[in-house]
Amino acid sequence: MFGFLKRKKQEEDSNQVKEVVTKDEQLVETQQKVSATIVEELVQDSPNLDTEQIVIHNSKKEDEAVKRYTFSVKGTFVKERQKEIVKLVKELKKAEYFYEAYDGLKPKEIKEDYFEEPIYEYGGCSLPKAMIEEENNNPYDEYAIKVFISNLNGDFIHIGYVPKELCEEIREMKGQYDHYVVASLEGGKYKMATYDEYGEEKVKVFNDKEYGIELCVSFWEELPQILKNK
Repeated sequence: MFGFLKRKKQEEDSNQVKEVVTKDEQLVETQQKVSATIVEELVQDSPNLDTEQIVIHNSKKEDEAVKRYTFSVKGTFVKERQKEIVKLVKELKKAEYFYEAYDGLKPKEIKEDYFEEPIYEYGGCSLPKAMIEEENNNPYDEYAIKVFISNLNGDFIHIGYVPKELCEEIREMKGQYDHYVVASLEGGKYKMATYDEYGEEKVKVFNDKEYGIELCVSFWEELPQILKNK
């Protein structure tokens, strides 16, 4: 009798777990459909939009961001902005702000595991504070949003813009929710294993790519204390 009751209790617990898992799966599926719909609408409005460069994440949990936008900042190629980014990278490098260059990979590892793939010196590394600011007097886009990165002195440097396709929506979100901005470095100097003129494998250093900036803007019902303190 005891064995029967024990098995029955285990079956009930198992069914409860299955029910929770099913609900979680349904929530994830719904979120994925919503994100896909948003991206599809963006593409319909702007056929030339590169969707691989934009990621939109939705969440309804109280302890998570309501929405996140991840994208490459536009206009970083402009000469003066590129010069400021290069200057900032040099400053951070001198202050040992970054972790190991080239992910700490040795030439042998680059040859064996990343042949003909660029390994950036500081690609993907986080940068100091970032912020976004509306530019209402922009003659080309009434919804333009400027992107700024802070140097180690706390001075904010204008390095580009939010993609035009996202500006209006981000402005609306910014008016309704708290927001937080994180920036990371893209491009710049890199190492790559390739063949030399004699057909031998060599790891060479290249410096033919401009720096770019990836931005993640998250919106919250209320900004978590840990982010308020940053």
